[in-house]
Amino acid sequence: RCGGKDRSGVDCSGFSKDFITSLYNITIPRTSSEQYKQSERVRKNNLQEGDLVFFYTRGPRNGVSHVGVYIRDNKFVHASTSYGVVINDLDEEYYAKHYAGAGRVK
Repeated sequence: RCGGKDRSGVDCSGFSKDFITSLYNITIPRTSSEQYKQSERVRKNNLQEGDLVFFYTRGPRNGVSHVGVYIRDNKFVHASTSYGVVINDLDEEYYAKHYAGAGRVK
């Protein structure tokens, strides 16, 4: 749920923020674009568990608009507006097409 931050619905950046905070005790910004700006760039082939993966769901000209948390084996967990919290593969057609990059939180 866009802008959501509780059990009735959470958006992608709220989910990634809570996930990273609860798992690693690291505080990151609330929005996907700010999370992107504050994370250290990581190559796709160097992803580690807990890295953030970013997507241009509204096109590159509109900036980063979706974020997930890399888990392993090319998979990431994220809050989807259509399906809730889900796990997807970075090579799935939609995510491969909209991939913006990855970042490691400090």
